[in-house]
Parts: sequence; structure tokens; C-alpha cells
Amino acid sequence: MEELIADWLEWFNDYPQGISPDELKEIERKIGELMGSMFIWSHHSEEREGFIKQFGDYFGEYIGFCKLVRDVYLEELKDELSY
Repeated sequence: MEELIADWLEWFNDYPQGISPDELKEIERKIGELMGSMFIWSHHSEEREGFIKQFGDYFGEYIGFCKLVRDVYLEELKDELSY
């Protein structure tokens, strides 16, 4: 799994070059699956903002990937909170 994430980090430095829409959807799906098992879901906006900041702290030098993770989180969160 670490190798897969390392590949994604490098890939997204050049995004969108070399990433097809189908590959992007697959990456988004896998990120969403990985997030599903994490304790990052909250109804409190301050906590959610803290999680997004942590994504930035962790992936900060990989700006494209960090943005993708944030976008996937917000989309998954929207789905999660609609239940």
C-alpha cells in the first residue's frame, strides 16, 4: 500500500499529465475506501477543519495530491452527513 501511495504522490506532482480520467476515478475511489476506516468523520466543523489541516501538514509538499485528498474527504463527508 505504501508503494501505491508513493506512486500517487509522485504522479500528482505532474497532474493532470499522465493521469487519465478513469485512473483518477480509481484513485479517488481507493482514497475514499481508505478514509472509510479512519476516525475522521465528525459533525463538528472545527474537527473537520482540523482533519483537513492535518492532511495539509502530512501531504503539504505534494500540493496536487493534498488537494485531491481534501476534495475526496469533503465529498465523502457530504455523503456521510446526508445519512
